[in-house]
Amino acid sequence: MDNYLIELDQKKWKPLTRTQQKLKTAILELYAKEGLEKINVRELCSRACVARTSFYNYYDNTTQLMEELEDRLLSDMRRNAAPVTHEEFATEESISLLQGYLDFIRQNEDIFRIFLVTRPNYRFIQKWERSTIEHLDRRLKNSNTAIHNRELALQLSASSTVTAFTYGLQHPEKVDDKSLRNLVVRYFRFLESL
Repeated sequence: MDNYLIELDQKKWKPLTRTQQKLKTAILELYAKEGLEKINVRELCSRACVARTSFYNYYDNTTQLMEELEDRLLSDMRRNAAPVTHEEFATEESISLLQGYLDFIRQNEDIFRIFLVTRPNYRFIQKWERSTIEHLDRRLKNSNTAIHNRELALQLSASSTVTAFTYGLQHPEKVDDKSLRNLVVRYFRFLESL
């Protein structure tokens, strides 16, 4: 597991203060409209109804705030995606674990919609893909599955996972959670059969 993911899994997040929550909400609203590079601290604090000195009590700049938001989201997502062993993967229990993952995305749908559809956040997407690759690689090692072009197969799997959720957010009328869950299970079974 790479150092970033180890640190992320070991991080003990403090609950957000009211000020941090206001800043998080404001940065997401501004990010959806104009992207991070156009957001300045003055505009963010005005939107959040927070003094700039309060902002600087927590963050050095808007990028640091956005990275914390991304890392908290990914950390919570990793906690909700309990690892599934090779033996469990084809069972109903593994499908219910995937449902927990889907439920987390649904609970945070506004953020995922912003990061994946409205204004794709490529840094967050890359972090999510790294996390997915690590999770799949661990599963494949536990199953003693040898795959030709392993790194490529893992990257394709991670990209496909993000793409599937993005498509589901873009076209909710075309994708239901049960179909998405079953498609993901079939895809991972296919990967293990390579």
